Amino acid sequence: MIKIFIYSFLVCLFVASCGNPSKSGQKNVTQNMSSQQKSDVGSLRYAKGFLVEEYEKYRLLKVLDPNDFKTVKYQFALVQKDEGKVNTPEGIPVIEVPIRSLVCMTSTQVSYIIRLGLTDRLVGVASSRFLFDENIQKGITDGRVERIGIEGSFKVERLMDKNPDLVMVSPFKKGGYNAIKDLGLTLVPNIGYKENHPLARAEWLKFTALFFGMEQKADSIFNDIERNYLDLKAKADQVKSRPTIFSGECKSGIWYAVGGKSYLATIFKDAGAHYFMEDNDQSGGVNLDFETVYNQAENSDYWRLLVSHQGDFSYNALLSNDERYADFKAFQNRAVISCNLRQKPFYERTPVEPHIVLADFIKAMHPDILPEYEPVYYELLKDE
Repeated sequence: MIKIFIYSFLVCLFVASCGNPSKSGQKNVTQNMSSQQKSDVGSLRYAKGFLVEEYEKYRLLKVLDPNDFKTVKYQFALVQKDEGKVNTPEGIPVIEVPIRSLVCMTSTQVSYIIRLGLTDRLVGVASSRFLFDENIQKGITDGRVERIGIEGSFKVERLMDKNPDLVMVSPFKKGGYNAIKDLGLTLVPNIGYKENHPLARAEWLKFTALFFGMEQKADSIFNDIERNYLDLKAKADQVKSRPTIFSGECKSGIWYAVGGKSYLATIFKDAGAHYFMEDNDQSGGVNLDFETVYNQAENSDYWRLLVSHQGDFSYNALLSNDERYADFKAFQNRAVISCNLRQKPFYERTPVEPHIVLADFIKAMHPDILPEYEPVYYELLKDE
């Protein structure tokens, strides 16, 4: 059995110039870096949302449009603090690295900080809801980490008091960043959440590591993640029978699911299952009505749920949300696979633990593959 190691655990609304530096000064990122910084960051294997080009005395970091991964939207020149005067392309913001402090505006961004062991550099988060990390919680209690607030209601004064070297933001989400775009802070977009492959999301570790000089550590961590994930996938690929699974639930008359090209759909496939919307070509969320889902998923073998429930979630609690749920085969057969956000550090851990999420689903749907494995996030729902 594969051993899974569980570790303890806008953006600037100014659009940076997309001018290209002289190619004569460009070097291969994996061949011309110092021994302390040699990295695979220039040869990304899964992530599509960022690129790194190595030049004589600086790196050019490019963040791409998540809806068109061929279009550069933001660029930053990363320069070592001790490098002295460096000529960088005009109009492109310069960031001196390694940075000393940052603010993260999403849980996905926080997950990279936690996994790299950099929580002491974190001075602000959008919210502490569903945040379990003890170091960050302690920082919030003693005032080292500030709760900045969510989009549209940022606590600007608190953000300015922290004066972070860098603020990671989600520029392709709706609104709210006008309040901080003119504060003189360095705003850097992180769109790891937009990646469709589980390993692509995890590979954004390398993006975060660039700002701290921790490329080697990020490479090592990611290589372990990839190896574990692909080993598990290879085991699940051998199953003779693939069950069907659907996802989401109905709220206020709308069933919230995910498309067939989404991160979650990939997890289901790699866990040896057929997703009920696998022929759908969308990568994000999909809003459906109850009848549509029922017609397509009535006889699905499994049902995946991500819930926020005070106390232990159960079939009775699920049924109290909508009595029609009892008509699904997965409900009747007690085959609901759930994760309770109030009990598990899901958002702050899973972006860099796709192998563990994969193992959870394999355990639920193909228990013989991992007979001794104990689920971490998702598990079969129990009766009260």
